[in-house]
Amino acid sequence: MRSRNSRKPDFKAGFYIVMFAILALVLVAAMIRHSAAQNHYSSRQQILYVSARNGTIWGPGTNTMPYKTITQAIGAAPAGSVIVVEPGQYRESLYISKSLILLGQGESSTIINASGKQNGIFILGKSADGTVVGGFTVEGSSGQGIFAEDTSNITVGYMQVQDTSLNATNKTTEQDKAIQFVGVSNSIIEDNVVQENKAGGIGISDSGSPNANQNKADFNSIAYGNRVLENYIYKNADNAGIALTSYNANGVMHNVVANNTISANPAGIVIDAAAPGSTASFNTIFSNFIRQNIVPGIILLNSNQGTLSNTSIYRNFISQNGAYPESGAVNDANPTAVLISAFSPIYNTTIVNNTITQEYYGVWSRNAAKSTMLNNSLLNVTVSSFGNFT
Repeated sequence: MRSRNSRKPDFKAGFYIVMFAILALVLVAAMIRHSAAQNHYSSRQQILYVSARNGTIWGPGTNTMPYKTITQAIGAAPAGSVIVVEPGQYRESLYISKSLILLGQGESSTIINASGKQNGIFILGKSADGTVVGGFTVEGSSGQGIFAEDTSNITVGYMQVQDTSLNATNKTTEQDKAIQFVGVSNSIIEDNVVQENKAGGIGISDSGSPNANQNKADFNSIAYGNRVLENYIYKNADNAGIALTSYNANGVMHNVVANNTISANPAGIVIDAAAPGSTASFNTIFSNFIRQNIVPGIILLNSNQGTLSNTSIYRNFISQNGAYPESGAVNDANPTAVLISAFSPIYNTTIVNNTITQEYYGVWSRNAAKSTMLNNSLLNVTVSSFGNFT
């Protein structure tokens, strides 16, 4: 099994510890500023501690008398608190409905084992705006490892999410992604390892009708301004490494997917306007390394009379991905870097300055309109573009 260190073999352990400490301080400072501006809680921020080894069931959560479980600390913490979790294995499923900073001591040593539970971490609601979670491994959940819904300005970073979605039943929607945000805006998923899960990797969606059996969020919630950055997404068993999916008219808008490594998944990056009237527009796919996925590296779909427009795809490295048999192409079995396939037109796609190697098609398109393909570097690519594109 690959780890963060295998992804970055030159990343020295001491440097990682220092950088994580710096990250934690930066996140804490950012949360304090955000909280003061929004008047969510008082300027005196409480810090609570958790230790699986030395904690007690009665707390009170001090450094010398920590709580034994993270759930206890979350229940006791006022909004705006910092919860510091000592190394250990925590057999819990966490529910966060208020603004908190939850910091483990590193994903190699601080583990949330959610065996038998739907989620490892579930962040819900406007009252959880501004939550920060980092420094854990999450594993063993029957559904999503980390699920956030109907909130904003949250950060999930420096996590490892593996071996989740053990009872995945609907792998074509967001319900079984390892990390899934539904109706979440202006939030960050950064520098996580998402590997060897039973369904997909990372998902961003609005809260349209396919989520009706989820957690009853506002079904018109938008997914706007999120950033999926610097994640390593490897060998997840079903669906996409990263998926942006819209089910309502407010849609999935102005999200950025950048500097991720996406390898050995069924698909690389997928943007889909998946329901009638849905909208997926002004999203950016930038500087990702997309290699050896089973179907094309980047897929744009307008599968059900929605609106998919103004997608920017630039400076990505795309290599050795597979074919998409449902595309209806003349040569379905041929590997493809970027596939655009729609029953309703997909407008204003920009594909610029990408490096594409060892693919049959650079770009395969059906019903792409008013789009641009410029200055891409093609090496061992048989057909640079196929189908209607302008």
